[in-house]
Amino acid sequence: MTRTLKRTMTLTLLALSLALALATSAFASSHAYSFFYAGQEHTHSSSYINGPAEVNDGNVTITLGGGDYFPELKVGGVSADRSFSGGLTTFTFPGDASDDIDIQLNVAAGPHNTWYNLTLVWK
Repeated sequence: MTRTLKRTMTLTLLALSLALALATSAFASSHAYSFFYAGQEHTHSSSYINGPAEVNDGNVTITLGGGDYFPELKVGGVSADRSFSGGLTTFTFPGDASDDIDIQLNVAAGPHNTWYNLTLVWK
């Protein structure tokens, strides 16, 4: 009897762990977005967007293309995690797709070497 109970509990816990793992990955989603500047869509900034944002577990991940021109991005004054590979810059920061996100993007490209106050607007 005890052996059967242990086996049943083990299988139940294993099934529950698997279900939770699958449910967690189901919360990740992709969302299209664009950048707005001074209340209007800024097509030049948005042209560097490389694919949709990934929203997962309270974090947003965006990828910008065109080269290593984006040394830093801040949300609420806090620097986002940054990586650069293959001409793409990826930033990860806290947030979700329930509301637009104000960001500060540092651009260092030719004559542009400044911070831009942009709003990430979900489409």
